[in-house]
Amino acid sequence: MTDVEVKPPLLRFARLLANPALRIALPVLIVAIAVMVLHRLASNVAWGDVRADLATASVRDLAVAVGATMASFAALALYDVLAVRIVVPGIVPARIAALAGASGYAISNLLGFSWLTGSTVRYRIYSALGLDAGQVAAVIALNWSAFWMGGALIVGLLLAFHPLGLSAILPLAPALETGLGLSLLLGLGVFLAWLSQGPRRLTLMGATLTLPNLRAAVFLTAVAVADLLATGTVLYVLLPADLSQNSALFFTVFFGAVLLGLLSHAPGGLGVFEATMVIGLGAGGRSDVLAALVLYRMIYTVLPFGIAALGLGVGEAL
Repeated sequence: MTDVEVKPPLLRFARLLANPALRIALPVLIVAIAVMVLHRLASNVAWGDVRADLATASVRDLAVAVGATMASFAALALYDVLAVRIVVPGIVPARIAALAGASGYAISNLLGFSWLTGSTVRYRIYSALGLDAGQVAAVIALNWSAFWMGGALIVGLLLAFHPLGLSAILPLAPALETGLGLSLLLGLGVFLAWLSQGPRRLTLMGATLTLPNLRAAVFLTAVAVADLLATGTVLYVLLPADLSQNSALFFTVFFGAVLLGLLSHAPGGLGVFEATMVIGLGAGGRSDVLAALVLYRMIYTVLPFGIAALGLGVGEAL
């Protein structure tokens, strides 16, 4: 099959996915479906019980959750600090990059549509220092590459050595989960080996992205692992004790829920994440689990958004 035969359908499909109306309508539809599923799972839960569970939340658990949130956002800030050193070395001060990274993620985590919200925050900050749209896009692309490398490492290890996690939310045999895990680890290893051979550049949709060297890629992966584990810990400590005994199962389900939420492009994975967690943990009809999910959203999503919005607002006023 020739390139002439292949490209037109692929280009038409790419243009369809890039349609602004579709990129907004599709997440809205996915959220609606996820909320319907979640409503069905919680149909036997009295919201008075959820409020009671919220009122009895442990102060210690809340403190640990807040601390884990701070650790996660420190890692998110570090994404940008490292990325600007690769894309535009010596131009962006570390404190400005950290502000852009943490604020961008805090805004997009709540509002969703990260291709618009988080990118806009970063562009507003970085353009004041002379960066153009292409350079800002390169910083964001490196952030996402770090996220996927860290995710591949964690999920690969979990699936390879602790299968039966994804089978809680997807019809997968243990052998297939193990194979997927090993494939992720192999793919990550091959990618890192490729980076070690010298300077690498990747051209996507006409834009050229300078990839990190091996040392920087390993560091970015470590930062992503820290971010993802801290994020999972926020919910892990808030869950009832009987659902947090199998940490390998929890984190496998958690990262599966995060992935589905990201792929949905729903605002913060709203509805998709919650429904996946409830199904994966077999926690339908439990008010204490719904209370934990509400607290997770308040601590990890709403609180950072409020701080970022306040900080950006004050910065604009000064």
